[in-house]
Amino acid sequence: LSAAQSQYMSINSFTTGTAGLTFACWYKSDNSGQWARIMDFGNGPDNSISIYKNGGDGKFVFQVCINAYVFYNMLPDLLFDTQNSWKHVAWTLDPTGSGTWIVYINGVQLLIATSKGYPNSVLRTKNYLGKSNLDRDAYLLNGGVKDFRMYSRVLSGSEVSTLFTATQTLFVGSTQCLNCPAGSSSSAGGACFSCPAGSFSPSPGSVFCDSCASGSSSSAGSSSCVGCLAGSYSVPALSLSPTYLQAPSNGLQLYYRFDSVSGTSVGDIASGSVVFDATLQNGATVSNNQLMLSAAQSQYMSINSFTTGTAGLTFACWYKSDVGRPSSAFKTVFLHNKKRKPRSISALEKAG
Repeated sequence: LSAAQSQYMSINSFTTGTAGLTFACWYKSDNSGQWARIMDFGNGPDNSISIYKNGGDGKFVFQVCINAYVFYNMLPDLLFDTQNSWKHVAWTLDPTGSGTWIVYINGVQLLIATSKGYPNSVLRTKNYLGKSNLDRDAYLLNGGVKDFRMYSRVLSGSEVSTLFTATQTLFVGSTQCLNCPAGSSSSAGGACFSCPAGSFSPSPGSVFCDSCASGSSSSAGSSSCVGCLAGSYSVPALSLSPTYLQAPSNGLQLYYRFDSVSGTSVGDIASGSVVFDATLQNGATVSNNQLMLSAAQSQYMSINSFTTGTAGLTFACWYKSDVGRPSSAFKTVFLHNKKRKPRSISALEKAG
């Protein structure tokens, strides 16, 4: 569909039933205008069922109008636009519980809400894919829709997951990349693998599995960790992926796994034993095998002097950065001084 060319699809009149509804499709949106619809089934403003882009912040919105009374729910952490990549969306509407809605993105449940209302069983005469049935919401979907389905019943979570998996074959041979489901991850270009026990991935598209924190645990393929019961405990999982123990060790000179800490001293385990040769500065802490740093408190970690060799160097770490200095797009991960030889690595900022 091209919004610039006012393209959309109209569907003949039909009546929605009272036993439940499910809408499901693959869609993509490339900078669609505000209020752009994936679907809008109704007969004007009084009775409509729609999925659209919020006009203010561009978030995903699901809405039902019943006799001019509006019910809606927004996905606060998900933008409607997909930068022209495909996503699968499924929305179930159950008449029980004063209207129970469940939303799935790429087969994963992201929303459940009760008392949201259930659409009237009325003849719907303005039914569109890519267009609103309200004249004031004139912006159209700029993107595409595949495999659109409407069921006159509520699909279960397992049925939605099966539908998502089965319809991925629509993209065989295409340039489309699909997100791994929650509870799994993948390397670049690789197949999805299940997160090992003791780790989890909370949302689709994760590139690694997070370690469960102390006091919690998980089974393989989990999307969350479960707290230990009273009278039991757990320590953080050291392995974040099945390839953890296969990492190369030949030539390893410094290795901070952040599981050996004594006061402000941090252990280097490159030699196979713990050598406390690094220091936490200005209140920096280590938690769940992570060096935690606050720029506002000038925190970092310093490493004792050493000499780099002549056969080549490799630096590697996981890191994360939360809103760096606005004046610069570059953040210091490694910092060395101005001396030529020997170089002294004066700080390694590894946050993750």
